[in-house]
Amino acid sequence: MWTSVIKIPESSVVTQDAEGYPTTVTQYRSIPASIQSAQRGDQILAEQKGYSADVVAVVMGRNLHGLPRNWSEFIDVETGDVYELKRVYHQDRNRTVELTGQLVRRGVTA
Repeated sequence: MWTSVIKIPESSVVTQDAEGYPTTVTQYRSIPASIQSAQRGDQILAEQKGYSADVVAVVMGRNLHGLPRNWSEFIDVETGDVYELKRVYHQDRNRTVELTGQLVRRGVTA
């Protein structure tokens, strides 16, 4: 059922590098997912709301417990693409959650 893995930011810590400049170190949680292209219905809803729906990642809802409420992106581990989280949809009578994302950057490794 799960064909891929996504990474979701779990925590961030601001530190200083050797020259004294602040740098942000982000810890990620890997979550099994099924990544699909956005369907026509997702794309229409996105256009009505003013964004584009590029991908839908389906995950088990229990894997999202304990994450900060303000996370706003996820990374497709296979491609390294970073997506901005635009919509979270809990399916009725199902334990899965659909995460709709808009492509932000291609091929970033985390």
